[in-house]
Amino acid sequence: MSGLTDVRNTIELARPEFVFRPDRPTMGDLGLTLGEVGNLVRAAVEGEVAGVYREAGDEIDIRVRFPEAERRRTDQFDNLQVPVEGGRVPLASLGSLELEETVPAIRRENRQRAYNVEADIAAGNLTERVADVEERLSQESLPPGYEWQIGGEFEDFEDALGEILRALLLVGIVVNNAILILDYAGQLRAKGQSAVEALLEAGPVRLRPIVMSNVAIAVVLLPQALGTGAGAAFRVPMAVVTIGGAAVAAVFTLFLIPVIYLKVETLTEWARARTAGIRARISGEEEDELASASSP
Repeated sequence: MSGLTDVRNTIELARPEFVFRPDRPTMGDLGLTLGEVGNLVRAAVEGEVAGVYREAGDEIDIRVRFPEAERRRTDQFDNLQVPVEGGRVPLASLGSLELEETVPAIRRENRQRAYNVEADIAAGNLTERVADVEERLSQESLPPGYEWQIGGEFEDFEDALGEILRALLLVGIVVNNAILILDYAGQLRAKGQSAVEALLEAGPVRLRPIVMSNVAIAVVLLPQALGTGAGAAFRVPMAVVTIGGAAVAAVFTLFLIPVIYLKVETLTEWARARTAGIRARISGEEEDELASASSP
């Protein structure tokens, strides 16, 4: 696919491997443990470092093991001599050694077998390449039980974007609910009520529209919260968090916003009174100075 480079995957094919099935009674009679025999076979296959070769400041391990061709023959290992008390015995007398194809490590995500296909971007940007990949994959007919999803850096980008959108949405819900209460409280203040009286009346009156708007948001997002399929990993968490945030926003609006409003009003009234007192005192001092200047 154009625009991508260094495409790689984690799909591993079955590979041949020596499997030794020990005859434990025989090994016990000879005083051998499974670990001792396993180390001997491993040394024959993988080798052991017998020394170090140094040249021009570089150090190269000297590894001693069977030649490549003989490491693939089970009969060669059958004749491998295992030291025991009083002599040596062939490995074949201690069990059976067979060359079998082993299943590679199985990687799972959400309890399902998964394989990763990774690539680097050679041209364009992340969203463009993801769109190309999604278009190509949508044209493929997958066997029953198989599905695909985009991960990696794009998944991190979607998570970050989702967090920002959720934060903005919740802030918008709180602001909208606060406007419903504070606007009505402001109208009552204009009619002469105190801040406390206005809030006590505005809260119950605006409770119904606030609850209805938040319930409507939860109902609209409920299908997404219960949804499955492609993109569900992105939509479901966002829907669940938004529903919970709407409920928290309602409580926040009904209890915390009035307290903040009352504190601000109290502070504003105190500042106005303080300013009026300072102005009155300044005016009084100016009048006294004028009276002194006009007296004979």
